Amino acid sequence: MTLEELEEIKVKTLPSLALRINETQVKLLIGAGDSGIHNGSRLVLQEALEEVYSLGLKNVMVSQMPEKLVGQEVVVDVVDEQGNTTTYVNVDKKGIKEIITFHIVGKKVVEKYLYKEPVEVK
Repeated sequence: MTLEELEEIKVKTLPSLALRINETQVKLLIGAGDSGIHNGSRLVLQEALEEVYSLGLKNVMVSQMPEKLVGQEVVVDVVDEQGNTTTYVNVDKKGIKEIITFHIVGKKVVEKYLYKEPVEVK
């Protein structure tokens, strides 16, 4: 492999890598425990990276997190600029695009994926 070929790989790879390690204002965290992986978290993660990159969102970090709501995979947390966390459940590739478009870009919660804590009836 030549130095030119290595430089070309570097130029192509760095922008998507920056989405995962950059100091950012918004975090998009994908649940990636065993059940999350079994239910497609890797596909959701890849779709999120592609969408954030294609929209040119420089202030968004995409990463994995431990599973937190077993049985509602894929779980996605959006942590905003103020540190507030919104949790989405049962997210697929289409859902992550909606979350990025409407929540991260449009600043509006996507109700159909929103996790609503169970209410205890007494």
